Amino acid sequence: MSIVKLSTRPDIFAIKTEVNKLLDDIVTGLRPEKSFAEGTWAPPVDIYETENEIVVHAELPGLDQNDIKLTLQGSQLTIRGEKQSETDTKGRNYHRIERTYGRFVRNFELPVEVDAENVSAKFRDGLLEIILPKLEKSNAKEIEIRVG
Repeated sequence: MSIVKLSTRPDIFAIKTEVNKLLDDIVTGLRPEKSFAEGTWAPPVDIYETENEIVVHAELPGLDQNDIKLTLQGSQLTIRGEKQSETDTKGRNYHRIERTYGRFVRNFELPVEVDAENVSAKFRDGLLEIILPKLEKSNAKEIEIRVG
């Protein structure tokens, strides 16, 4: 028989984790395009726009750049990857496992057209930064109509 220590104080972080998992399950059910076959977790992402570019920051701790694949098709950016779990667990008696492992897929519809030929990405200390230069909009030009 094992002894379980009860706390009179709720573990707010454990509650937050469980609520987030529940909300993720609900959202997954409402969005059929996202299934568990695509991935079981989603790294947090910030996307912002400057005058000349769209910038994406994705937090991917524990991954190597070789674990990540980026694709740009039209105006859709896709970030895919897989975070491997530790395989050698012999002799370990886990009390809590909160880190997330497995495949993930994030798809983003970009708000403007970007120059696919000049997209760049760098990965450092678990942070992926993707720079998507905006396409320069051609200036409107009045076209003369000739007779006959």
